[in-house]
Amino acid sequence: MSAHYHRQEDWPLLPDGFGCRMVSNLAEDSQGRIYIVHRGRHPLFRLSPNGKFSESIGDDSITPSINYDLTQSPPSPISEAYWLHGLHIDPWDNIWTTDLGRHLILKFSPSGQLLLTLGCADLPGEELDRFNQPTAVVVGSLGYIYVADGYGNSRIVKYSPEGKPLLSWGKKGIGPGEFQTPHAIALDGDENVFVAERMNNRVQIFDSQGHHLAVTMQWKKSHRW
Repeated sequence: MSAHYHRQEDWPLLPDGFGCRMVSNLAEDSQGRIYIVHRGRHPLFRLSPNGKFSESIGDDSITPSINYDLTQSPPSPISEAYWLHGLHIDPWDNIWTTDLGRHLILKFSPSGQLLLTLGCADLPGEELDRFNQPTAVVVGSLGYIYVADGYGNSRIVKYSPEGKPLLSWGKKGIGPGEFQTPHAIALDGDENVFVAERMNNRVQIFDSQGHHLAVTMQWKKSHRW
């Protein structure tokens, strides 16, 4: 049986003068509410299940930054924007996003209060408490936090539920356990970690301690996600 979809012209229902610029991600919470991150003003906002605008989140915490193209030497500036990238709703409906331009992970409560910041604003680095253009974040059922530190460091970093750095794994490369732009991350019920790599065109699986389990898929032609 195939699913049937239709285009809804008036979705989402946004206030006058409110729009989206370069939508980078969306997610849904346990109540069916929908969250969107994009690169323009009010970069993180919530919709009701029917697509009606509910509220903007993090306007006092999320600021514009200049993102850099790390494939150039030296890195060249791209543009100034709200460089949110990853988005995740955890099992308690907290809202997580990655700000790759400022090298941060931000956690908001369901009511929109900033609860936790990981990383050092505008200070990229390789230490466990810093990132270099992080791409994605996911939280498991026990509260452990996994970050794809993707564009600059090509690694996965694991944190305690309180935000204490525990371990990292991976480096730039093409072998098992190595990454080239880990771009998306997900967990299964056993908290195995699935990592999608943009430049290696593959998905790798690790256990929760970073031990390599398998390469599930690999494409010979170029794909992006």
